Amino acid sequence: MVLVGNVITPNDVVADPRYSHLKPEQVTRELLSQYTREEQVRYDFDALKRINSIKEEYGTGVSALVRIYNASGKTLTFETQGPNWHGHMFKYPPDYTILNGQWSVFLHVKTAGAATGSESSVVYTVDDVNQDVFMGWGVPWNQSEWSSKVYTEVNDRNHWPSVTSWDSMYTKINASKKSSVSFFNGTNCSASIGDDTSPVVNYLAAFYTK
Repeated sequence: MVLVGNVITPNDVVADPRYSHLKPEQVTRELLSQYTREEQVRYDFDALKRINSIKEEYGTGVSALVRIYNASGKTLTFETQGPNWHGHMFKYPPDYTILNGQWSVFLHVKTAGAATGSESSVVYTVDDVNQDVFMGWGVPWNQSEWSSKVYTEVNDRNHWPSVTSWDSMYTKINASKKSSVSFFNGTNCSASIGDDTSPVVNYLAAFYTK
């Protein structure tokens, strides 16, 4: 497991003087998510250091340095990985559970000896709300001809690949740009990707209200 940061619970929220008038059971998912987003910077650098250390362990070569921050107010549970359109996971697989307030990091790398990049995806379930979050990325081998792309989407549980196929998601990734955002029934995911041959790919899952 490659998790960074502390789990944030309603007890942490009410320990803040701003919310000391509340009891833990009065902390809504919206407030918990808001508070957790405020705390995101606390371990941001540690998560960056950890993924960079994994990259150093891997060595040179095109790769995607993926970081997922959970501020959804719920637990994120690993559902599935999409096809390895290009490349493969490095030695540390995606974490099975990401608790609220935690960063999860993993590395997806090019295939040795092949002139291809890194392109794949993971899907996490938002526990208790029957929703899945798709997180996809594409890092080309030839940066002079193609650019890195990132795509995220929130939808109903088991949407991928039973409703929307992996081929369709591959098309969506390749049609995307360096940032992406999705809102669906109270859950929001935003994503961004850097410019170099081994960019950091960031995902933030949170709660939102219209």
